[in-house]
Amino acid sequence: MNLFIIKYKITLLIISSVLLSFSYLSAQDTSKIRTIAIYGDTRSNYITHQKIINDFIPYHPQIVIHTGDEVYVGFLKKQWKTFNKITAEIRKTALYFPVPGNHEMEAKEYYDNFNLPEPKKWYFYEKDGLLLLFINTNLDFDVNSQQYAYFSKILEEKSKTASYIIAITHHPPYSTGPHKGKAAELQKTLVPLFEKYHVSAVFSGHVHAFEHSVAKSIHYVITGGGGATLHPQKYKSSISKKYYCGYHYCILNILKDKIQLNVYDDNNNLIYNFDINSRK
Repeated sequence: MNLFIIKYKITLLIISSVLLSFSYLSAQDTSKIRTIAIYGDTRSNYITHQKIINDFIPYHPQIVIHTGDEVYVGFLKKQWKTFNKITAEIRKTALYFPVPGNHEMEAKEYYDNFNLPEPKKWYFYEKDGLLLLFINTNLDFDVNSQQYAYFSKILEEKSKTASYIIAITHHPPYSTGPHKGKAAELQKTLVPLFEKYHVSAVFSGHVHAFEHSVAKSIHYVITGGGGATLHPQKYKSSISKKYYCGYHYCILNILKDKIQLNVYDDNNNLIYNFDINSRK
């Protein structure tokens, strides 16, 4: 009996050591940002939203970014309850960073639903040479605004050491879809700021499709195919490289000298990819 107890305790000790080692290695593996998932414009299409979440969970992103219009009516708590149920699993293992879309209506319920960095209405995140700027295009962003001053200061302080600078907005600066939105205003104010500090890429939503454009070496990506009614392409542009009218999500693999961006449809088929080179 005593021999059995000794063997049992030794076995438990060995198993515990293995589990502790595994946990330590897992923590070490996830300490560096290697994978980011980006999607947006889910609104009230809960089935597609859940499917897209389920599709990118196996990529084990450390960060998930939503480009806005998380729900259809921002002040309805019932819609946030459903949103939270859909995103619950991925938010256990990944940092979840949203920007508000026009459908959030700057509602208190949006800000109550997320634990955002200060000042919350707009914010930034940095780690491992990655600088993420979460810009609120529902609020004033002209050159005399508080928000413009905030991001000008962040870029002045941090752009020199960042390997990648990625800005996230709901409204896109460039689009060949049916929604021009605030494109002219963005091109006048924020685009020159992006160019001055050599921003790597800008990810937006609002247009319910995928589009990749390149202007002055900056990648402009629209990823708004998270569930809302899709938008076919309406215009042509010399800077537009790809337009896809379908539900989709983006996976960013962060490598040493580049970010490899893969775009998948809602059946997990690779539909497009390109690289974002390191700024260094």
